[in-house]
Amino acid sequence: MTYIIGQGSCEDPRSLDLQTQRKWRIPNELRPELPLAARMEAIKIVTEKYPSARALSSSGQYNCAGLVFGSRRVAIDVEHAEKILRDDGYAELDWFDRGTWDTGDVVVYRDAKRELSHVAVVHSVTPDPVARSHTVTVVSAWGQSGEYCHEMGNVSPLLGTPRQVWSKRLIRD
Repeated sequence: MTYIIGQGSCEDPRSLDLQTQRKWRIPNELRPELPLAARMEAIKIVTEKYPSARALSSSGQYNCAGLVFGSRRVAIDVEHAEKILRDDGYAELDWFDRGTWDTGDVVVYRDAKRELSHVAVVHSVTPDPVARSHTVTVVSAWGQSGEYCHEMGNVSPLLGTPRQVWSKRLIRD
């Protein structure tokens, strides 16, 4: 990958004009698509390691933050996710009350240093009355390895551990 001065800025020709609701410009980059053979191999590697993960797209043009905040069009550095969530009016939900979570909420993953490392969108929340818990399925992009539907905690350790969930749906003005 070639890096340019001002990568992701408004001067970068590989960047879209993308802003939060508070008008902060979100740095982003239009990535070139990998060759089809490389994309298919990435899906094969991921699904062999995580057989319950269902591939939805082989695209590497966007990453997890680009899926969540850039409508699957660009790569956005995940370090900007918390600012985007706050600027766009999301509120953190109670981690232990998964019955209040719903489709479209955003799950935040953190690494061993507790730094934000990955984001995903809630696809479904299924109650399990016997276990008195909920199974949460999310959709996320795994770097340039494609987009997957998977159980919230079933991800590579490199993507971190789910730690928070944010929603706009329950916000009242």
